[in-house]
Amino acid sequence: MSMQRRRVPILAAAVTAGVCGLLPAPAALAGAPSMPRPAGAVPTHVIDLGTPFNAFPGADAYVVNDQGVVSGGRNSLSYGYNGFVWQAGTFRPTGVAPKAINRSGTIAGTAPAHYETTASRGDQRLPYLGGPLVIGGQRSTASDINEAGTVVGWSTVDDGVRGGGAVWFANRAVNVGTLGGQHSSAAGINDRDEVVGESDLANGTHHAFLWRRGRMTDLGTLGGANSSAVDINNNGQVIGTSETAGGASHAFLWERGRMTDLGTVRGDATSEAVAINDRGDILVRSSVGEAVHGFVWNAGRRQDLGGLGGRGTSPAALNSRGEVAGAADLPDGHTHAFWWSHGRIRDLSGPDVTASEASGLNDTGLVVGGTGELGPDHHAVIWQLTRP
Repeated sequence: MSMQRRRVPILAAAVTAGVCGLLPAPAALAGAPSMPRPAGAVPTHVIDLGTPFNAFPGADAYVVNDQGVVSGGRNSLSYGYNGFVWQAGTFRPTGVAPKAINRSGTIAGTAPAHYETTASRGDQRLPYLGGPLVIGGQRSTASDINEAGTVVGWSTVDDGVRGGGAVWFANRAVNVGTLGGQHSSAAGINDRDEVVGESDLANGTHHAFLWRRGRMTDLGTLGGANSSAVDINNNGQVIGTSETAGGASHAFLWERGRMTDLGTVRGDATSEAVAINDRGDILVRSSVGEAVHGFVWNAGRRQDLGGLGGRGTSPAALNSRGEVAGAADLPDGHTHAFWWSHGRIRDLSGPDVTASEASGLNDTGLVVGGTGELGPDHHAVIWQLTRP
């Protein structure tokens, strides 16, 4: 389980033909002094990564670990992925859209190639559980990676085989099975190789599951029909989203056989769990209509993330210190990346920036994301924080 995980859509793109090896960062991308910040902003040093390897249109940074390894990119028109890995000013290309990164810098993600997608550990393509040998017949995606390099996700299976939730130990794919239905998928893993996700039941609904030592446990629901788990920490605490008896979708915490409803921000209708750390901090996204808010839940106490003066606050990532990164609306309707710590939210962008969003953060003060309007001028960036 990695706190730097950023769950992003499977993107189609490919690395630029003929680009290989490591390239030094241009001098213009080496970083620049921070621009004047509005009230509530935190002092930062901004490293503009640009659009590495001709990513089009634009590029984002999605994941970062405590050693400062950053990965991101953008889909391309050739149904591949223009991805990059950056560390200490040096880039290398990758065709893998990142989903998670561990402390050693190994990235779990998905390599798209027109009709197929393949779960990957770094640049290693992982085997499928099965599927027909036809165009598009075999597909897989990766969702998470632990410190040992074990990857979880989903894969096609052979006809007549139940499951699809996959655990890749080294180069061996294991099917976690189901709770009696046809399909399953795995979303998170901790350092004890405990896996969580969702599985179909025989009646057609789906439930969150916990898989360990080859055995799958049904985690139940908050009284409704369906649930799914998205993350697990090293203490065995599981988070996810479940339907309630009243039909709403709420974030939950499952611990020692009990599922707890984490509720919503006051006035909101639904919520979903985003991430959990080993302290038991749970990041939750709450919403009503198109308005999105966020809070951190721990031991029954909820801390609202607040906002930057606009309508919504969308949290994206949580680190082991309980700090949060994401994007929030400004009073003028623009959206800026934010960093939240100890009850205070801070704007990471200056007044000259029309749009920015944060996708991931580590424990050493690095936040990653993108800046600029969507298009060729949208750049991947790193904000290096100066903590109060």
